[in-house]
Amino acid sequence: GIIDLLPASVSKAHALAWWVQHTGLRHDAIVFAGDSGTDLAALTAGYRAIVVANADRAIARRASEAHREAHWQNLLYLARQRATSGVLEGCRWFGLIEPARRQPTQPGATPVAARRTHFRVWAPRQNRVVVQAEREDQTVQASLPPEGNGFFAGELDNVGPGHRYRYELDDEVARPDPASHFQPAGVHGRSQVVNQQAFAWTDQHWPGLPKRELIIYELHVGAFTEAGTFRAAIERIGELVELGVTAVELMPLAQSPGRWNWGYDGVDLFAVRNTYGEPDDLKAFVDACHGAGLAVIHDVVYNHVGPEGNYLADFGPYFSTRHHTPWGEAFNFDEPQAEQVRKFIVDNAIFWLQ
Repeated sequence: GIIDLLPASVSKAHALAWWVQHTGLRHDAIVFAGDSGTDLAALTAGYRAIVVANADRAIARRASEAHREAHWQNLLYLARQRATSGVLEGCRWFGLIEPARRQPTQPGATPVAARRTHFRVWAPRQNRVVVQAEREDQTVQASLPPEGNGFFAGELDNVGPGHRYRYELDDEVARPDPASHFQPAGVHGRSQVVNQQAFAWTDQHWPGLPKRELIIYELHVGAFTEAGTFRAAIERIGELVELGVTAVELMPLAQSPGRWNWGYDGVDLFAVRNTYGEPDDLKAFVDACHGAGLAVIHDVVYNHVGPEGNYLADFGPYFSTRHHTPWGEAFNFDEPQAEQVRKFIVDNAIFWLQ
């Protein structure tokens, strides 16, 4: 057995600070991995940090919240594997060892390391697709090689979570990603790379509810609180429990135009509405609901998209020529190349569940 003894006035963060001071190491040369409460000070001291999967989820959550509140980008990695396997996984993420080369197959921007992102887009109407990414005060770009079946895919180094990007189509127009995970500037702005594995869930023991026990409260995030955000809604979960409901049905969350919106004319189906918060804010709301015993239902719209900010047709035959709706263009589910459109919608449903 091993016993760690530390004076009450110091922590492991002091040890890291000593290394920086006495060995001349740069602050960003350190990566600390941990799994317990005694590691928390070091995990939240502003160094690159790895929380392995066997750590208590409360520790992972506290570390994650500390990084979020300090506005630190890409300094914390929540490993999916335990112990030393989790350490190796984190080292790959931070680029200390060569990562495994497994190409993501889902559409959109998928960070494969802290400073490297894989881009994949279906654009059969285009001959050339270039990804343009904003990195610090400069724009970097790369042509995405054709992959077959109308897909273009490739990776950009030194681009990671938090960086914004768009696709230039045949050197003519620049558009947001059809599978964007976040649109910080709305439907017309650049898309943002999101690390969907960065949230520290604490609901691993949530059992779900049988249908017969569902008492559903339909909730519009923008109107539920004065602030109109997921984080503000968390503060009122206790009122829903007191009311006697057992489930919250969130009205459509996909990015739609304007400051106020019912959500039924969303155009970026993979992106949570920016006025409500970021993807991790939605996860925090779901996690808090589960912690309070409430199920969460997500309302989606798959028969059409709204008219404003709808750039899908620039990429491919997303829309039907024979079916129409009074609210916006109907998806192409039964015409040529409909298979990829149907897969786009199925992938979206799976994405929200995950």
